[in-house]
Amino acid sequence: MCRRLDGLPLALELAASKTRAIPLGDLSRLLGERLELLTDETNNADAHHASLDTAIRWSVDLLTERQRELLARFGVFVGQFDLAAVDTVCVGPGSSDRTETITDLVALVDLSLVEFDVATGRYRLLEPIRMFAESLGIDDDVRLRYRNHVLDVVDAAAPIRVATAARDLDAIRTAWPSLRALVATARAETDAATLHRAVAAVTRFAEQTFSFEVIDWAEAAIALDVAADRPTPPETHLALALLRTHRSDFDVAADHLARVEGADPSLVELARLWHHYFTGDLAATYACRDRLREIADGTGSYVERVAITAGHFLDKGAQRPFDPTEVARLDSWATDGDPVVAASAALCTVLRLDWDSQADEAIEALTTIIETARRLGLAFLASGASTARSIVLSTSPGAESSARVLRATLRSYVEVSSWQFALADFAAASLALVHGGRARDAAELLGARRAAGYVGDSSAEVEDQATEAARRALGDRAFDEAVRQGHARDVATATRLAIAAFDQIIGDRVAPSA
Repeated sequence: MCRRLDGLPLALELAASKTRAIPLGDLSRLLGERLELLTDETNNADAHHASLDTAIRWSVDLLTERQRELLARFGVFVGQFDLAAVDTVCVGPGSSDRTETITDLVALVDLSLVEFDVATGRYRLLEPIRMFAESLGIDDDVRLRYRNHVLDVVDAAAPIRVATAARDLDAIRTAWPSLRALVATARAETDAATLHRAVAAVTRFAEQTFSFEVIDWAEAAIALDVAADRPTPPETHLALALLRTHRSDFDVAADHLARVEGADPSLVELARLWHHYFTGDLAATYACRDRLREIADGTGSYVERVAITAGHFLDKGAQRPFDPTEVARLDSWATDGDPVVAASAALCTVLRLDWDSQADEAIEALTTIIETARRLGLAFLASGASTARSIVLSTSPGAESSARVLRATLRSYVEVSSWQFALADFAAASLALVHGGRARDAAELLGARRAAGYVGDSSAEVEDQATEAARRALGDRAFDEAVRQGHARDVATATRLAIAAFDQIIGDRVAPSA
């Protein structure tokens, strides 16, 4: 509710006064529909501050008619927008009143009805003001131009190519609140075409950022197709195949993979690669990698970048030599100035280190990559780097604060529901738990990993070490019993229990000096 009201003191004060009679959840929902609820029934407020609606109206009444009309059009913008959006949506094609619109925009900024961020060159309306502006009435042609503008912006950024990765990701991220609002409208109006277009445009973005709400968008679109007895575009099935794989929903993902004929061949092959990799079929994974090299090699595409990074993980786990052509391409990307691509290249550089002799260097570099990836909103890259760091830590059990690092890593996976990366980290976490005196917790975590069927990456060797250490600490019978107990746990539950075990280890360590 505070976010909805943009932290405005008057709005928060008026909202707080309602909680004596309306539950918070209901009040938050109602405020999304009726801003006039925020009133002060006491006699303590100035006339123009007696309600939020009145306070905004008092400012709007000072505007010229033309300025009020522009403010009403701005009510369509959810989130940030730039001058190009103003031209496209509020002025319209073939219009000659652009100069008047810019003049009125400046006036609205001067009156604090519109905020302008000098650093980004973008505008926004505080949400209560936007809701008021929307209530003034928005023409259908303005709404249509807004819909098309948002989708055009996202379509243009959708490829997330190597040369423009950071810019494309920023464009989609900026448009996300608007896109989310468009999707909500499309669902309410049973507009499957808009849903399919939105899903196809953000598939790569959703994979990189773990924006799993796109799963709901895609499934809503398919439900509309089923109700209308029409086929679903293969791009929607492809999005679900990718994202369901990253959520460990392998059977559902496989069903969608069977329906992707006609979609982008390189993205289809990438979806197959991840599905084979996370289900432990390394022979099929390498076959997909070889086909991706044929399809995407030298294209500078999103798929080429992700496939090379995945290939480095595969080669590291199998202790194969790294492909010199891919290494050269990564080196060139590392210096091209794009921070997203540079972070991917840096991760691959760390994978090429000798982790036995260069553990400290690898841990330091991976920590930097994780911080960079999180700052850029790249949950996928951050998770991959976190898994690599956990494996390095497991090879150096004396590394300082390994328990704290692993706990923080698992927590980050919980935040974004990144269960596949959590499973990969279960091996390193189990070994760290044994070293911390929690061998039974380690054995239960190994049981959960095995029950999920996770096999076949560079953490498998760490799993063997953890198994041997836990079995030695517990004895065969107690170890097998703990593993069976872990079999009954889903990944999310096992992850949270591992975090709790690390809490105990860290607490035990600090207790003597407390």
